[in-house]
Parts: sequence; C-alpha cells; structure tokens
Amino acid sequence: NTVQAQFNSDAIIFPDDDGELGSSCIRETDGRLGICTKMPDCRGAEVMLIDFCKAHEQTVCCLLETLYTSIDNRFADDGVPQKPEVLHQDVPQSRDNHASQALIGELYEDERRIKWRCGGSLIAPRYVITSAHCIFSVNIPTYIRITGNDKEQQAIRQTDALVDDVYIHPDYDPYKLYHDIAIVRLSKAIWDFHPVYLPTTNSNFMREPLHISGWLNTPENLEEFHFVSDSVQAIPKDVCSKYFQIPELANGIIENQICGMLAPNSSLVPCSGAFLGPLETQSHAIVGIPSFTYGCDNDRPFVFTNIASFSPWIRTVIARP
Repeated sequence: NTVQAQFNSDAIIFPDDDGELGSSCIRETDGRLGICTKMPDCRGAEVMLIDFCKAHEQTVCCLLETLYTSIDNRFADDGVPQKPEVLHQDVPQSRDNHASQALIGELYEDERRIKWRCGGSLIAPRYVITSAHCIFSVNIPTYIRITGNDKEQQAIRQTDALVDDVYIHPDYDPYKLYHDIAIVRLSKAIWDFHPVYLPTTNSNFMREPLHISGWLNTPENLEEFHFVSDSVQAIPKDVCSKYFQIPELANGIIENQICGMLAPNSSLVPCSGAFLGPLETQSHAIVGIPSFTYGCDNDRPFVFTNIASFSPWIRTVIARP
C-alpha cells in the first residue's frame, strides 16, 4: 500500500503509518540503511524514503553517513580546521560549546530520586554512547537526561527518557581495561537537540586541540549543573603505557585507545566527583569516551576509548530494528 511519487528526481515512498521516529529503515531505492528522521534534521539528505510515522510528520530515511558526519569534511582544503566559537569554562552559552550530552543514572523505585553514574553523548535520536564500565553493573541504568541548547539555540534545556535497551561491546571484559564502550537505546527519540558528530576510521583528530567537558555536581535539575570544559594534551601510546604497568593492561595502550593529560589546573581532576563527558576536537567531533586513570591527581594520563576504532560496531547497533 505505497504511493510512488517524485521529488528532486529521486524516488519517494509513502508507506503505511506504522513507522516510528528514531527507528532503523531501509531505503527501497538502493537498500541502504538509515534512521527514520524528521526531514529538517537529516543533513544532506539524498534519495529519501518519506512517511508520516505515528506523529504524522514528514520524515526521511536518513542515511547513516549523514548522521555520522566525518570530522574530515570540517577541514578546509589546506587542512586547516574551520574552527567555530572558542570554548570557555563554566556554563556554556551556545550549542557548539554544550553539545547534546547525557547524564546516565538509575531511577529509584519511588521515582523521585536519581543516582547518577556517568556521562554520555547523544549520537542519534534514540541512542547515547558511553563507557561499558558505566553500564556493566548489577543494576543497569534506567534513566537518561539529555542536556544542551535547543535546535533554535535559544536556551540551555534538558529532556529526560527511560532506558529501553543497552548494548555493551562483545569484547568488553570487566577485569581488563579494553573495549570500554557501550550504547544505550532510549525509550523515545529525542528531537530537541542535535546529535554530536562522530569521527570515521580515517579521521586525523590529532590535527587540532582536544578538550573534555563534564559536570561537577550531582544535579537534581538543570539549574544545579556546573558545566566545565578543559583542555587535554594527547600523548603517544608508548609513553602512556609506561604509566600503567598493570595486569589489566597486558598489551599496554593499544590502537583503540587515546591517552591525554588534563590541564594542570583542571577542575575535572579524578576523584572530584565529576561526571565526565566525551573527549572532543575543536571541530566538536567526539573522538573519545572516558575510560580510566589511576590516582586522584593530574600527574597521570587519562585513557579514553577511541570511538573511530568502533565505527562499524556503532553503525551495526544503531541499524537494529
């Protein structure tokens, strides 16, 4: 029961009203995977599958490539980054320096209190990326809070959702410090905020400075957030490995990890109680997920999971029905 039509010389399909925003879809024109997305939210949409979903709004089967924007195309022809607004510490004032980040926690039975565990990032309307050690627990997280500027960039806002499912990388071992990555599927699609940019496997994020953000308090509402962003200096893996001569890192720091030193005066020191967000480039692509460090001072590197190394797995998870 579909109706064929034409739009910009591309095939458009109006299927039955059984679709769902944020769910995966397959384009009938070429069989490629995508995400059911509101048309204005699909950057660079090409051939599109349009339906009216349950919300009766025009949507497109947005290619995963348009949701996973490579940071490479944010560099000018001469390789110099096209840098947006410079980041500053404390509460951010624009969407670019407060991208769509998440707090992940557990909702108590009385549904009045939340125990926050860690940070994450919105990578698609129904998916948040985080560390596996955050998810791997007796009690899996049940509650997500997304914060950031709204799409009109008028104000810092928040929206909450329940956890629908969790996906821990199959190679993660809680007794080792590798493959520390997980994805959380939300109970509903979040359309108020832009997903963050993700790198591709061939992205050279070392070409520009890195920074990390986080919250210093355990908030019950948005007004209690104390959001900061500090610089991170990447260091070579062989140098980093010398700091961690431990059984959990039998192979040292490997290719799917990133090492970085926080600024000496950083307020995001270990043991500060901060919920750390992602490691980002100045082009605002997230390249690392906070994984581990040792000690409570800034005299050791912080190790991050290299997101680009897990791009195929991330795409597979998000493409699930």
